Amino acid sequence: MNRNRILSALGIWLVFFGVLLLLSPVLATLPAHTNTLNIKWPQISWDHGEKTKEVAAPDFTLQTTNGETITLSKLRGRPVILTFWSINCQACRQQEPYIQAFHDRLTDNTLKLITVNIGDHPVILEQYIASDNITFPVLLDTNRKVARSYGIPGVPVTIFIDVRGYVTAYKIGPFQSREDIEKAVDSIWPLLTKTS
Repeated sequence: MNRNRILSALGIWLVFFGVLLLLSPVLATLPAHTNTLNIKWPQISWDHGEKTKEVAAPDFTLQTTNGETITLSKLRGRPVILTFWSINCQACRQQEPYIQAFHDRLTDNTLKLITVNIGDHPVILEQYIASDNITFPVLLDTNRKVARSYGIPGVPVTIFIDVRGYVTAYKIGPFQSREDIEKAVDSIWPLLTKTS
């Protein structure tokens, strides 16, 4: 009788873990809804570039896939484009070649493009980066702490940070071309380089 109970309990646990395993790709793409800093995103008009409130970008230190450590606050003095993404996100994969093309065209240090991968296993991510020939910086947010601090509603999300470390604008969803990224940067460049 004990053996039947044990087998029954084991069967229930196996079904439970099997369902979790089947759902893991879906669960990995769910947004982190916890916004620990209670950020209220500034209202930005892409056409006019008007801001109603300044919000400091939460600082963080993360490692890239090649072992380099990047601290956001150490990038002050130049605008930063910060894109959050995940391997399992189809829209992120669609946007990836445009980010790569934009990164390839950056020839000076006036602007820094960095991406933050949310939650993917580092080994799988490194294989993905190698197979897609990605050369832009990819930071590892394996525990999703940085994404939560920014209150990221889902991916992809791109945040534009000015030279002082303030959020100037953001885009939820993918860019449709390299030119779209360039137009976005050009439209808010005066705000990105504003020093006071």
